[in-house]
Amino acid sequence: QIYVRDSELNSFERQERLERSTCLASDLVKTGMKLFNQSYVWNKPLRSVGIRGCDLVIPKQEVQLSLLENEESRLKREQLERTTDILRGRYGYFSLQRGLMLKDKNLSNIDAKKDHTIHPVAYAM
Repeated sequence: QIYVRDSELNSFERQERLERSTCLASDLVKTGMKLFNQSYVWNKPLRSVGIRGCDLVIPKQEVQLSLLENEESRLKREQLERTTDILRGRYGYFSLQRGLMLKDKNLSNIDAKKDHTIHPVAYAM
């Protein structure tokens, strides 16, 4: 699901169900960008954009394999994302970034984990 708000505080949400369960951030981003490109008209500057996953499943749940998708490639992408998370957890978020982030110093200083942590509304004490 994506949430978009423009500079005049007009907003909308769009959602789409993935074909299969995933633990890959790249799959969520790909679907989110598709929804964004289909829905947003570039007549006003953006104020905020959000993406979230719904109907989440446990990590080790068995899934139906696809005959159309390369499972070996998907497993490699999963391992890469896990390794990225481990490195960032050990050495900090900025220890590993995409090269594209170095082109824009304002973007490269954004700490997505620290700046966008959503805390639970209520929890047991």
